[in-house]
Amino acid sequence: MDKKFKKGDSVDMNKRAELMEPPLFHVVTQWDEGCNKLFYTYKGTTLITVHIPDNLKPQYRFISDGNLCSTPMAQQMYITLPKDVWVKVDFNLSEDAINMRPNRAESGQAILGQVGKPLIYGANGIYDINEDMLISWHGCQWRWLENSINKDGDKYSCSMEVKLGPAPWVLLFRMQYYRTHLGFKYHEPWNKRPNNKAVTGWCSWEAYHRDIYAHNIPETVNFLEKEFKEFGLEYVQIDDGYQDLPQPYDINDNYYDIFLKTNDKFPNGHSDIIEPIKAGGLKPGIWTNVSITNDDYAKEANYIFKDDNGEPIKCDWLGYCMDCTDDTIENQVNPLYKGFKDMGYEYFKLDSIRHMIFDGLRKMVDKGILTNEEANTRFRNLIKGIRESVGDDAYFLACWGVLTEVIGLADACRIATDSGPNWSQIRMQLFESARWFYTQRILFTNDPDHICVRADIEYARSVLSLVTLSGGLYMLSDSVDKYDDERINMIKKTMPALTTVAAETGPIDYTRHAWGRVLDWDRANSHENDTFGSLWSIHFCQDDRQWSVVGRFGIHELQESRTSLEDLGLDPEKSYAAFDFWEQKFLGIVDSHITLKALKLGHCQVIVLRAIEDAPCLVASDRHVSMDAVSIISEQYDENVLTISLNGVKGYRFNYWLYIPEGMKVKSISYEGCNINYDAKEELGKLEVDFLSEEVKLEVSF
Repeated sequence: MDKKFKKGDSVDMNKRAELMEPPLFHVVTQWDEGCNKLFYTYKGTTLITVHIPDNLKPQYRFISDGNLCSTPMAQQMYITLPKDVWVKVDFNLSEDAINMRPNRAESGQAILGQVGKPLIYGANGIYDINEDMLISWHGCQWRWLENSINKDGDKYSCSMEVKLGPAPWVLLFRMQYYRTHLGFKYHEPWNKRPNNKAVTGWCSWEAYHRDIYAHNIPETVNFLEKEFKEFGLEYVQIDDGYQDLPQPYDINDNYYDIFLKTNDKFPNGHSDIIEPIKAGGLKPGIWTNVSITNDDYAKEANYIFKDDNGEPIKCDWLGYCMDCTDDTIENQVNPLYKGFKDMGYEYFKLDSIRHMIFDGLRKMVDKGILTNEEANTRFRNLIKGIRESVGDDAYFLACWGVLTEVIGLADACRIATDSGPNWSQIRMQLFESARWFYTQRILFTNDPDHICVRADIEYARSVLSLVTLSGGLYMLSDSVDKYDDERINMIKKTMPALTTVAAETGPIDYTRHAWGRVLDWDRANSHENDTFGSLWSIHFCQDDRQWSVVGRFGIHELQESRTSLEDLGLDPEKSYAAFDFWEQKFLGIVDSHITLKALKLGHCQVIVLRAIEDAPCLVASDRHVSMDAVSIISEQYDENVLTISLNGVKGYRFNYWLYIPEGMKVKSISYEGCNINYDAKEELGKLEVDFLSEEVKLEVSF
């Protein structure tokens, strides 16, 4: 750019993107002989400092004298020393940086996720989300010196030790990693980021399909408010069934009338939907699609693609395709979403867009009406118009298919096809959650489609556990009369969803079977015997508390397994207290390896692993499947007193288990906001806490 912008200058969005976009420029090495340090800098900022011992001088690759690839840009740097020695390495990071394994889980390894900013054993990469830069290191032994990425003022940092020597330690820098290396060209996090909040709610589709009536909504809301609101349920989204068919019903209507008008089942219009939801203290959401199915309407509408004879072009799965010009978006599409926003909707699910891009706009490419670039641009302009109409404060779900054109505009993207209460559909949700996990809260929040808890109880337990732990979009979809006491209790233990972020990255393996009706839809073993996605390890960092939750899922029948802690992203030199969440059972102290039980088809096991030392600590709770990132606010041990702050649900009892080192005993317990009972008979100390208020404080003296 010719113009030099100063602070305070007004900059339009295109210029802003140009100013903020990280350059495809090399990292520069600087050697300071005075302090014996190597500095790696990018954009004038020091990313990495390597502290070389005073009596040694490194050999290293510098500036662009490396194995460079221009686009996608990859830069290889290395360091060697004349003899083996442990050297400290400091990372200077942004607030958007996270620890990531620079490859997908391999055979025997757990899929890695994270809540907070933990440093994960063996995860040899740092990814800066806002810069879209992946740094990884290879070739030498190394170990973290801390447990988490630390914040000091407005700076973030972490440190490691690496055993340098004659064999090169390789540093690999990949700029614009997701955007260019993985091909998500619309990923511009420096310009636009999705809303990464956790979403927990209920969707009407699998409960009623199109047979939904106005009276179903207050009935459902009353139940959801009573049972689940206090546990984190936030949204109620009404799906297909409130509009007339075909679309548009009246030949004189505009496109936006398809959905702004309601059918006879909702005689008072959208107030029949919005008012009872808001009266229950919940947020209303609405479904729309992009289909036009009225043949007579399509003949007359001037914004429908026509052939050389002026006849509307029929498209598979879509009906007819709007041309998505600026005029069409402004006059037909935007009034719909602005109207919904003005009515009070806060959650928007846009459906059939996979068919619009593939079966609609790209069909026009096949016919020579558009170019590929025109088709992509028009589609993205459609999504952009909807995003601008609903505003950044609304939640926007793109449905379905992992469509790169929605990145930076949609908050969530549905990664799987239609779910349901059958095992083959639930297995698809588990498998696709694993396949696409490297996008989780990097590009968008992954939506594995709604959760049908009326399924076999073990299948339902598996999908509830995985969606929550992996941080997926959590939307129940059953008529509430299907929820017996066991299912209600199970749902509560998995609410709310978590803000889990992927802790591994790398290209997808397209050779694994995706879902498909070419396979027997009802056959349990529809994906052969691929156990990918059966083992997960989610690492939590919450203030001074750190723990990991291992999820094992019976995508196929699984034999008993002796799994190394290293494959779970845990230090095999440490000892861990292990506790099974669903069985409420202490599994003992493990080191080096853990034995995971055999699982029947569709069953799951969820285990917490908490590193233990010479001090008492919380190990688990039965409040939430994360054990417990929800109700445990803080935990501190000082001068023989363990102080615990909790945030629970008034009127409920939750149990918490304590690891107490050999030779120590509980002397007394003081508490505020609750009643308690302490059971010392179990292998772990058990605190039964009756919440008299939401805020509870415990002091356990030893």
